[in-house]
Amino acid sequence: MDAKAGMPTEHLCTSDAGIVMTRRLLLDSAADYEQRGIKPLGVGDPEVLMVRAVSLTLPEGTGWAEAGHPFMKAQPGTDFGYRL
Repeated sequence: MDAKAGMPTEHLCTSDAGIVMTRRLLLDSAADYEQRGIKPLGVGDPEVLMVRAVSLTLPEGTGWAEAGHPFMKAQPGTDFGYRL
């Protein structure tokens, strides 16, 4: 136990960097809303968060952002839109 915070001590390692960054983002977003009234990203426009990770093989010289955009757009209730 962490005597200062009264919480269990965590033993995070390098691979937990995403957890640390996510916690920081959530804490910063909560503080921004509480102290300045700034709403977190996606509250007013949930479409901003409708993104999925993809793995694509594109022809050389093809821009990944433009070519991958249709596949990166998450659509609830549908599959990925391409064969694995």
